[in-house]
Amino acid sequence: MLVLAFVLLIAGTAVSLENISFSGAQGIIYSPGYPGDYGNQLNQYYVITVDQGYYIRLTLYDFETEACCDKLYMWNGVDTTQSTIANVSGDATGQVFSSTGPVMMLLFSTDITGQDRGFAIHYEMVLANTEYEAPNTCQSGLVTSGMGFVTSPEWPSSYPNDITCDYLMAMPKGRTCIIGNRSGKQTDRTPTGRDYSRCWAIWILTPGYVFLKASYH
Repeated sequence: MLVLAFVLLIAGTAVSLENISFSGAQGIIYSPGYPGDYGNQLNQYYVITVDQGYYIRLTLYDFETEACCDKLYMWNGVDTTQSTIANVSGDATGQVFSSTGPVMMLLFSTDITGQDRGFAIHYEMVLANTEYEAPNTCQSGLVTSGMGFVTSPEWPSSYPNDITCDYLMAMPKGRTCIIGNRSGKQTDRTPTGRDYSRCWAIWILTPGYVFLKASYH
């Protein structure tokens, strides 16, 4: 009986991972193992710190967890005894949250059973006492990270009419570039009926580069 009780105690103990800190003007936060499934019994903390005089805006680029039991908790500052900004679980892709100051704490906590792919969350700093304005232009620059997201202008809001965006993605030679929407399905419609970007052309420019042209109507 003592051995059985000891085994059950170990099985019910959550694993606390090392805190992950972010301090740039913007970035992307991934759940453990993303885009693969996260593990069970995890407590993963994230601390976001931006410049004084700014607040933090989070956009859930992709979010899918076990709705009942695997949750992301958000706080202003690092005092987790205070009320949370939000507790998020299930399918929450496209939702947006903001802090009131330059520091934000997140905790991703999972239970003993059930897994999903987790999340990819974009954060950015916004000048205090101002309303956030989504850029109505295309994303610019060269995409070089091993994994990332290309979003339509003003996402997750509706994109503007009559705009064409060019995206250039670089990868090491011998690697393959896989492009798809967040669900991995071949579709050109969102759950609300709006168009996804339509890829009029995808081709290899030179070894290691992919050019993507998307047109929004």
